[in-house]
Amino acid sequence: MDTAEFKQRFIPLNQRLYRVAWALTHNVQDAEDLVQDAYCRMWRRRDELSNIGNDEAYCVRLLKNLYCDRLRTASARATDIGPPDDLALSADDDQQLDMERIEAAQQMHQIIKRLPDNQRIIITRRDLQDQKFADIATELHMGEGTVRVLLSRARQKLKEQLKSWNNDNRTNQ
Repeated sequence: MDTAEFKQRFIPLNQRLYRVAWALTHNVQDAEDLVQDAYCRMWRRRDELSNIGNDEAYCVRLLKNLYCDRLRTASARATDIGPPDDLALSADDDQQLDMERIEAAQQMHQIIKRLPDNQRIIITRRDLQDQKFADIATELHMGEGTVRVLLSRARQKLKEQLKSWNNDNRTNQ
């Protein structure tokens, strides 16, 4: 894909992507950074983008995945470092929401760690590292169909566990 085609297909989606990013982050700078990261990722993978059927859906999914990656990274750093002793917590709703997101990301990370090895490897490589099914199948010496089935099972387990965790949190509040 050349520059002109990339601009024609993806630049018009900028405002939509920004609105989605802002809805996720509730922060202007973070939203702008997220959109910029999405465009950088798309540009690096521009040769693969010609096969996409729905540009907007692809971009929104990419944006959400990048946001989840940031949450996971932030939660990993938060658990590794720990809070500073002089941290002043506010009862502000945005901070509460951020804490809930970080907690959910930590829970997601724990659930992924408990998945069977093949499922954990596949969901990590596909959803976090954005690898192609064919590459994952080759590395794991299995068919693409098997990779897709295992990914589906892993996502279903993740969804069930998160739903259960959310229900437990609601009843404890």
